[in-house]
Amino acid sequence: MITDAAAIAEIYNQGIADRIATFETEPRSATDIAGWFTGEHLVAIAETGEAGPVAFAASFPYSSRPCYRGIGEFSVYVRRDYRGRGAGRAVLAALIEAATAAGLHKLTSRVFPENMASARSSEGTWLRGNRHPSPPRKTGWRLA
Repeated sequence: MITDAAAIAEIYNQGIADRIATFETEPRSATDIAGWFTGEHLVAIAETGEAGPVAFAASFPYSSRPCYRGIGEFSVYVRRDYRGRGAGRAVLAALIEAATAAGLHKLTSRVFPENMASARSSEGTWLRGNRHPSPPRKTGWRLA
């Protein structure tokens, strides 16, 4: 929800600061994140009653070229104090469901080799992947 933009920006900015999930270097504002809620992007949010949003997964069009229609590039970010608790896996599962409902047939992502938690987040989901060991590792999953 757009009302979660500030919390999502905070989680994303932790990912930028930690330097294991993105090459991005500029922090995002709530206004930047609010731009994701235009209907073009898919966003899944995990939250707890007391802590609010603790993780999110977002998918963006892989390319504007017609031959790539139906492919989304996704990212998963988890608040530092909630990592290792299954929040990343939960938002990824919700994103897969939303992507399928939206008619996407493939999700792809790039995972840094040292970010083992991110690589493990797909385990237990029904993503099937081609994992390539070149840094950053590019991983693609077909939605079955």
